[in-house]
Amino acid sequence: MTKPPSEPIGIASAKVAELDVALQRLDASKTRWPAASTTERIALLKRVRAGVLDQAETWVDVALKLKALPVDSPLAGEEWSSGPWVMLTTVDLLLETLSQADNPLFVEGFPTRTTRSDQLAVEVFPRTLFDRLLMSGVTAEVWMEPGVDQAGLASTMGRQACSSAALEGKLSLVLGAGNISSIAPLDALHKLFTDDSVVLLKLNPVMDPLADVFVQIMAPMTAAGVLEIVSGGADVGAYLTGHPMIETIHITGSGLSHDAIVFGPGADGAARRAEASPLNIRPITSELGGVSPTIVVPGRWSAADLRFQAEHVATQKLHNSGFNCVATQVLILPADWDQVDAFEHKLRLAVDLIPVRGQDQHLGGDAVEA
Repeated sequence: MTKPPSEPIGIASAKVAELDVALQRLDASKTRWPAASTTERIALLKRVRAGVLDQAETWVDVALKLKALPVDSPLAGEEWSSGPWVMLTTVDLLLETLSQADNPLFVEGFPTRTTRSDQLAVEVFPRTLFDRLLMSGVTAEVWMEPGVDQAGLASTMGRQACSSAALEGKLSLVLGAGNISSIAPLDALHKLFTDDSVVLLKLNPVMDPLADVFVQIMAPMTAAGVLEIVSGGADVGAYLTGHPMIETIHITGSGLSHDAIVFGPGADGAARRAEASPLNIRPITSELGGVSPTIVVPGRWSAADLRFQAEHVATQKLHNSGFNCVATQVLILPADWDQVDAFEHKLRLAVDLIPVRGQDQHLGGDAVEA
């Protein structure tokens, strides 16, 4: 077995031992997990789903306390929708996919088209009436590799599409998000069921109060030997990202954290980044936020349209107090639109009427009336 770093800095020896034992357990399972049957995977996911239902109310209560929000605040809806609800939705979609993974007729239910590059494109979203209502007008396609035709589409599904290298198994480190509570367990599920990796999930310290909730929900995966959940700060993160047992890394966080992992901290790290000379060469996937624009298309909008869309933009910006990787950061308005001033007025009203969090959390009356 590969030896861990010999002199971890700033971490108690007991914590190092805890991390190493967790890594050793995962390392012992990483070659077995990719070979786990579809039946076993479905059974584990169903138990995870039951855990989400059992822990949902506790999950939301803890998240509300973290944000100092009263339980009867309308803002509690954020915690339900971006916590247990999205977790349940993802698990249900995984269960649907796994239940059809060995059914070659499953792909016949998806609309297809041929692209200009003569590739087969499969429309995978929307799938249900709920999809169409929730994300009206949004579609998503998967483009097949050149040469894959309708007759060969079934061969791209499930295990038959995996290379032997993909089935060897890997040990992945997931550095959990500190903003939306469901991201950390969802990233772990992605690594487990999409990448066939066993996972060490390190929670962001902000989310430590939810650790017990996540441990309870993910207990079936831990019992199966394919997931471990640990807590700790930057020192623990640095120890794990450099640990020889870790083979791939996923991070949800800041660009600075990403660069410190890949190139190292401080001036030396900045120099390596400038030279495109990474210190950590493990495959790393990152979700680091961005500068998301909202583009307003001009037209003849009614007063109700202006109000409705202004409230949309306000909530796009201020959901979770703006602590959101996909939050609107730039608003692009048409310069020659004769309703620009009216829209900006409605938007300012919408923002002004949203209470400062930690103070009055009750939204009374009409949100925007003027």
